[in-house]
Amino acid sequence: ISLKTQELYVFVFITRYLDLFTDFISLYNAVMKVVFIVSSLAIVWCMRAHPIVRRTYDKDQDTFRHYFLVAASFLLALLVHEKFTIRE
Repeated sequence: ISLKTQELYVFVFITRYLDLFTDFISLYNAVMKVVFIVSSLAIVWCMRAHPIVRRTYDKDQDTFRHYFLVAASFLLALLVHEKFTIRE
């Protein structure tokens, strides 16, 4: 499992579920959004800080530059959007 992929999942879930505190749909929906965010953060924490899991992570094999992907996605989102709001 790539740490950088898991960090991208955290980024996706946090940005996708920005409406968690503004638009209440149902209790199930809110709980599942929190579960996705917390579980993704827990996986990233385990891969970075947990002593046993951290030893199994090979940083030399995880060479994808995910910051470029985030920057390109941000620039593309500025060009392709429905409304120009922070939540869009």
